[in-house]
Amino acid sequence: MKLPVKSWKTCSAAAARFPSKMRGGPTWYGIFGETNSFSEDDAWYSRLELELNPNWGYFVQPGARDPGAENLENLQPNYYARPDRKQHP
Repeated sequence: MKLPVKSWKTCSAAAARFPSKMRGGPTWYGIFGETNSFSEDDAWYSRLELELNPNWGYFVQPGARDPGAENLENLQPNYYARPDRKQHP
């Protein structure tokens, strides 16, 4: 499910509500999310790539064939070059 950008305010308002102050309050609070790549006309592109809130962390994982790709040491040699791993349009 893709969360609309306009729903973010509602979701983030619930952060830090648990545990209650009576129970010591939270030691950390925040929201984690992940997504597939999005196009430049997507609202998330604008929010994350062009208008990133300075209080947010935004991390982009390198593609499988890009320099800096991670996890390659855990895959079989030439894993991404195999014919059954061809990208689909």
